[in-house]
Amino acid sequence: MMKKILLLTICCMIVFIGTVMASVPASELAIGGIGIGASGSYVRSVYGNPDSVKSYDWGEIWKYGSFELTFEKDTVLNLKSTGNNGLATPAGLAVGMKMDSAYDLYGKADYQGKEQTEIVRHPKGCDYHYIYRSSNNMIMILYTNNDVIKAMAITEGH
Repeated sequence: MMKKILLLTICCMIVFIGTVMASVPASELAIGGIGIGASGSYVRSVYGNPDSVKSYDWGEIWKYGSFELTFEKDTVLNLKSTGNNGLATPAGLAVGMKMDSAYDLYGKADYQGKEQTEIVRHPKGCDYHYIYRSSNNMIMILYTNNDVIKAMAITEGH
């Protein structure tokens, strides 16, 4: 009986550890070579001057076509790609790919759903989202329509 309880306890611990582990390595949390924490000068060195800049009390939003970066105090806080612009994660995931590509690269998402929240706001034309967590409190959100990635965002998790 004690062996069965010990075996059951070990199995439960393995399942629990597997659910806590991050599904996306922190090194994958970048789009087009830009990651959270990058400076404005670094972004400009890679992409030049932005197409547009919107200033707010808290910071700025820079746009490069369908690539958007949110800055606070000259530091990238959020990244979002909303077009098939050739920008990808380090492993090669990009807008326009099938969701199966994300599964192949990163496995099953930590969360998926249709409900929008304060963090998850579906871009126009998207009806579903997948959230991948990382060990550094960052998340990657993939927005889809008909199982095709239409937008991807990287931001701090909450």
